[in-house]
Amino acid sequence: MLDIYRIAQTLGNIPLEASVPILVDALSDESFYVRNEAAWSLRKLLHISCDQLLARFDKLCGDAKIHGALVLGGRVAGNARTTAIRYLETALNRGQGEYSRNALYAIGEFEAGALPISIINACIEATESVDSAVQATAFWAPGRISEYASIQGAETKMALACYENTNAYVRTEATYGLMRYIHAQRNNDFLAVLCQVASGDLDFRTRYAGTQSLRLLAERGHPFKWTPREGDGLYFGIAYELELLDRILYKEKCDA
Repeated sequence: MLDIYRIAQTLGNIPLEASVPILVDALSDESFYVRNEAAWSLRKLLHISCDQLLARFDKLCGDAKIHGALVLGGRVAGNARTTAIRYLETALNRGQGEYSRNALYAIGEFEAGALPISIINACIEATESVDSAVQATAFWAPGRISEYASIQGAETKMALACYENTNAYVRTEATYGLMRYIHAQRNNDFLAVLCQVASGDLDFRTRYAGTQSLRLLAERGHPFKWTPREGDGLYFGIAYELELLDRILYKEKCDA
């Protein structure tokens, strides 16, 4: 598996048409890591891989087709993007478990251009999944989408998940999703939620996500007031983020 993974990775750096059929075949590999690496290599070579992949797309199945859609989603417009969106919406509505999670992942990795409201609504509906992995990815995807397209309706669900979801993994992904939304949409209404997560969540990983999110937003000029949780400076990851945050706030104070 490791050899195939490295081959797929290397071919993405060789802009030859002969690389494309090998990478398309690798989309059907039994290893997710190989499939994923092949998809990103094809996406790097999209200027030469698009037509070949599109010609073989209908013959792909299962997760191979989802990764194929991830590749085609790199096109801003045209038949490739439309084909990818149509398939992923169907996959998301019909799939379950890992299949739905990977479809959400592919949707979140579209780089530009508006998405149909139907597929955004399907992502939002997936936040109600009983599968925590699907649910977590469903909170991550709207955050990514908000970075290149206007999206409404997911921000309140992300904020509520930060507070109320019983699964720390889901709360963590909702925190990162909300951070991306706040910055991309220049909407600071939910900054208080991240402050609460960073100081009040009982799970260290989620508090780390909240602290890192605040630091990233501070770097990007979002104003907020926040008091760290007592004792969190003893945790290396959070301590590092707090140090970076202190530097940012000190510089802002000096500049003022």
